[in-house]
Amino acid sequence: MKDAKVVNKLHKVKKSVEDSLLATVSDAARLTRTIARNSIKKRKNEDDHARPGQPVKTRFGLIKESILYDVDKKRQDMIVGATYSRVGMSANIHELGGRFRGRLYAPRPFMWPAFSKIISRLPRMWRYSIR
Repeated sequence: MKDAKVVNKLHKVKKSVEDSLLATVSDAARLTRTIARNSIKKRKNEDDHARPGQPVKTRFGLIKESILYDVDKKRQDMIVGATYSRVGMSANIHELGGRFRGRLYAPRPFMWPAFSKIISRLPRMWRYSIR
């Protein structure tokens, strides 16, 4: 009878799982950004504001273009949202509502609804991600 040789390749399996999870997190972040950007429409005129509860409308497209995403490879998590350096607090005020420059704004969320649309897709995205 021949001796069996055991080869430990668990590190390859672990790396494959980590790479697949990272790719899935990146896909989820990119999809969230795309849905959020697509929900923001340009205003037709000065009086064409979004109703409370509806995604914000934009005059110049700054909020839409400021939505970026980043994936932290070590922590395997993502961040998606409007960058403060481009639009300041205005995106936060629109998303959550609140007082800005002396006016009270009702929430006009665009990020949370975008992420809510992909939540149900996440299990399918992860299911087939490991190769």
